[in-house]
Amino acid sequence: MICGVDEAGKGPVIGPMVVAAVSVNNAKIIENSGFKDSKLLTPQKRKELFELIQKNYTHAIEIIEPKIIDKYRRKNQLNLLNRKAFEKLISKLNPNIAYVDAADVNEDRFGKEIKNNLNYKTDMVITSGAVSAGKFDFIPNVIKKFKLKNTFKGVAIRPGKPIMFAKFKKNMGFFGLPGNPLSSAACFRFFVLPFLYLSLGMNSNISIIAKIKNNFTKKKNFTRFIKGKLSFSNKGLVEFIIFDGQESFRINPFTKSNAWGLLPSGKSNFKKGDYIKCYTLTGVN
Repeated sequence: MICGVDEAGKGPVIGPMVVAAVSVNNAKIIENSGFKDSKLLTPQKRKELFELIQKNYTHAIEIIEPKIIDKYRRKNQLNLLNRKAFEKLISKLNPNIAYVDAADVNEDRFGKEIKNNLNYKTDMVITSGAVSAGKFDFIPNVIKKFKLKNTFKGVAIRPGKPIMFAKFKKNMGFFGLPGNPLSSAACFRFFVLPFLYLSLGMNSNISIIAKIKNNFTKKKNFTRFIKGKLSFSNKGLVEFIIFDGQESFRINPFTKSNAWGLLPSGKSNFKKGDYIKCYTLTGVN
């Protein structure tokens, strides 16, 4: 991915300075779109390209108000202001290569300063797919090449057994979710979401105890996450309807769910009237 960054409004007496960045996956994509120096374009062509960028390409904008410009101008640091704005947008788009309009008489120095100050702080990486044991499941081998604090792969749950977690030396977390949509959704809810909430000092794993309205059988040695719907009876009791179609390839029942039911390992048969723990989809009750 490459991006281009430039500003407008550094020279005018009044008004803000606007800095914009646009990224594309490959420069060849835009070769024949008519992009060139905006001063060489007609107003109509500029409008057309503006709409094209907004619709098709990742972009970011930073607006710097006059009072901020004046603050830097008084210290003769407008180039520094430019550079900070460029760095902020490049960090947002996170490209492999960035082209900038140098706000310095020494463009090499300007480029090196931006490169040195770029802040690519990533707290977590999440992938989906390629974590099982198949021929093309390359994620585990890639992750193991890094220096890790701790890691695990595979959990006795359904759906979501192949999930992978790793913690890097610099405390960055990695979750490798299964490629199956339902397995990925379950793993996100019961592994990723609690991790995020706990990082913020919040507890997302408060369960709702509900009485199930139908029978269900599962394998004894696995914890099972089941799709269903929480509701209240006429007596105010919390009830959970277990939907048909609990196979991980059946997505339609999940679209009608408002909660996950948790059936713990160590037990196979759950009967109508049993009480189980249920969890909302978002972690907020």
